[in-house]
Amino acid sequence: MSKDRVTYETLIAGQPRPYADSIYRYRIYFEWQGMAGYKDKNAPFVPRDKMVASSNPHAVAYVTKFAKAFSGWSEKGDPGFDWASTKLDYIKEVGPGVWEYQTSSAYTD
Repeated sequence: MSKDRVTYETLIAGQPRPYADSIYRYRIYFEWQGMAGYKDKNAPFVPRDKMVASSNPHAVAYVTKFAKAFSGWSEKGDPGFDWASTKLDYIKEVGPGVWEYQTSSAYTD
């Protein structure tokens, strides 16, 4: 049996200065043992090929849903969406099987 591994790394979390919007930036690593993992349970982890945008046109949508479940931002059309909701600023692939995204929350006093 091959194993999958997903690792989250927090790059930025919180307000950069007083009275500023809060910014949260994460990096997600999608890895698996590949076909070698079916024969050797100690096989090394490699980037997950189905999470590479150039080889899978659905990778962006899959990663976006995965990240939204972790961070819980709101989009237009979501119940309870308003100007102060946490919103997705960007999501991009920064390497094979490595994605980065940023959300922001409006400062409220």
